[in-house]
Amino acid sequence: MQRAFSGFPSGAPGLALLAQRFTLGALAAVQFGMLASHAPPWIASVAMVSAVSGLALLAGLLTPIAATIVFCALVISQPSAAPYFGGVCTLARFEMLVIAGSIVFLGPGAYSADAHLFGRRQVSINGSNSG
Repeated sequence: MQRAFSGFPSGAPGLALLAQRFTLGALAAVQFGMLASHAPPWIASVAMVSAVSGLALLAGLLTPIAATIVFCALVISQPSAAPYFGGVCTLARFEMLVIAGSIVFLGPGAYSADAHLFGRRQVSINGSNSG
């Protein structure tokens, strides 16, 4: 699974990725949750999966997959879900698309569940820690 991530930067880049994940995750969870409660069934099912993906982004769990789901849901639901999407303007949806795309390619960062589950590990060949 480590190959799915470009890296786990810490420091200022890691904090920037954390802010992006939190922003996109919160917006996706709220907006797609509202969409799921007011939309026709086929849109509601896509919205529920996207809302759960937003929650995964908040935790930093399976980040590239969750961001891809949110990105695709934003693209797919754009024309048909506009009346149900809680009045979010086109510019705000475009900003969400840009953030989702950047998270897909940059990865979750060091401050995520993914970093703890799939991060780089130090492997000792002879069993001793000589580092």
